[in-house]
Amino acid sequence: MSKHLHARGGLAALLIALLAGCAAPQAPGATPATNTPDAAESRPDPEPAPAAAAEDKDEALYPKQALTKELLFGFLLGDIAAQQGDRRLAADTWLELARRTRDPRAARRAVEIGFSAGKYDNALAAAQLWRTLEPGALLPRQTLLSLLARGGRLGEAEAELRSWLADRPKDAAGIFMQLHTLWTPQVDKQAVLLLVRRLAGDYPDLPEAALSIAVAANNAGQPDAALAAADEAVRRKPDWEAGILYRAALTEARSPEAAVAYLKAASARLPKSRELRAALARELADLKRYDEAGQAFAALGRDYPGETEYAVGEALSALQLRRYPQAEAALTRALALGVGKPDTLRYYLGVAAEEQFKLTAARDHYAQVGDGELGVQAATRLARIEAKLGNRAAALAALQRLPGQSDADKVTRTQLEAQVWRELKDLKQARATLDAGLLAHPDNADLLYDRSLVFDQLGDVGAAESDLRRYLALNPDSALALNALGYTLANRTERFDEAEALLRQALAKEPDNPVILDSMGWLMLRRGKLAEGVQWLGRAFGALQDPEIAAHYGEALWRSGKQGEARKVWAQGARLDPDHEVLTETIQRLTGK
Repeated sequence: MSKHLHARGGLAALLIALLAGCAAPQAPGATPATNTPDAAESRPDPEPAPAAAAEDKDEALYPKQALTKELLFGFLLGDIAAQQGDRRLAADTWLELARRTRDPRAARRAVEIGFSAGKYDNALAAAQLWRTLEPGALLPRQTLLSLLARGGRLGEAEAELRSWLADRPKDAAGIFMQLHTLWTPQVDKQAVLLLVRRLAGDYPDLPEAALSIAVAANNAGQPDAALAAADEAVRRKPDWEAGILYRAALTEARSPEAAVAYLKAASARLPKSRELRAALARELADLKRYDEAGQAFAALGRDYPGETEYAVGEALSALQLRRYPQAEAALTRALALGVGKPDTLRYYLGVAAEEQFKLTAARDHYAQVGDGELGVQAATRLARIEAKLGNRAAALAALQRLPGQSDADKVTRTQLEAQVWRELKDLKQARATLDAGLLAHPDNADLLYDRSLVFDQLGDVGAAESDLRRYLALNPDSALALNALGYTLANRTERFDEAEALLRQALAKEPDNPVILDSMGWLMLRRGKLAEGVQWLGRAFGALQDPEIAAHYGEALWRSGKQGEARKVWAQGARLDPDHEVLTETIQRLTGK
């Protein structure tokens, strides 16, 4: 197989990163319990709430204060100090005002100023006063609890939590689900776990209480305890998605395969749970079980046709499996649904079209990609496609979109320019471009590899072999280079034993790579081992529908006396690229047409 095709592939592997999950379990956030009005109201704030969040109060409920000169001076001093940046003076002034007036509004202002000034003791004292002045209000309680937790005052925080739970028992589920948001990263996590266990002990039937233990135990580095608590949460509420998902995340940290099994069982038990099905699909994708992942995403897409994620997940899985028509259809659906970054989908639509040799469609998709994060990749592919279509000016214009400041940028640009010249059949210019690049970067393996392609096309086998051996000296474990050199020797020389040794080394590294399978099949054909050639090439064509593989496989079938099957394979290849040089030459050579 031509070494140019050997250089392709691997792009789809970059895409699946979009589906990758977190390596460590994340504490559950919004859940069915915390989406209720009561639970949402009970969420402990991570820091003192801004003034805009204040509960409305009837002015008649506030204490009446005579505006004495002293008070007026204090108010002015506090605000002017804050406006002029002297927040420490402002914090002291507002705390004194709150204590003198015992007005909750002044206490709240003292909390805000003390917190912003970094005077924790002032903020805490003001919050305690505010809590005393408005014992039934939720916001002062939330603020005080947050400050106690921030300061690591776990005993006082526990007392405040117990008071809250006693006064507002309906808030219990929401409080337990949000406990993990209170603590700073520096907190004593073992002490927090003990605190959570004590609080949760009073709620033996509440699933949120058990799950809060799981989160605290995981944060404290006790995975066994975390898993046991998560199991208990699910036992208390078997259909609870949040509990099941967190338990799956804990399992995934130990064994991704076990997490898949757990999610499969949960999804079978709760077949209507969209979140469980989606989590299973993502986990399968993370494990590179792309066939199953694609089926799972496709089923979700049918049930929830308005969800972009499921269409994209199906497309990425299909790209990994080289099922380009399926990927193209799924990406088109996703683009129609509307996304925040349409350029990403347009780029991958271009990839799917290009892999099907639909060059005009691929060009149109790449041309719509802007100058964002995928702009360079799109311009790179666009230049190559314009060259394949014979559009020299457009190809060279696309090159101008590429960056050229760093050494890496310059190498990439040199590679692409040489490829453009190759596609335009100007092999001398392609070689001159690479020669110049290697003068500037003499040990660049990528430039050596690309120049070997040009030497091969020019018929200079010795120079091609020399560059590939230099490449292997720099990258001795490269299956790509082992295969390329093995194919060159098999195709251009009769050094078949040496070629086979190189190809078997490549297969040992990538046993299912259809490009290497094709090379081995072509070697067998060159050695006259028709049956083995048919076997190797059949495997290659089954894994990758490519016109050059079709040319080789069809020739093996033809020479084995299976002319009808050969014509069918060639017809498949021609549908992919009717003008492919190797395919066209093979058919003409063997059939005379």
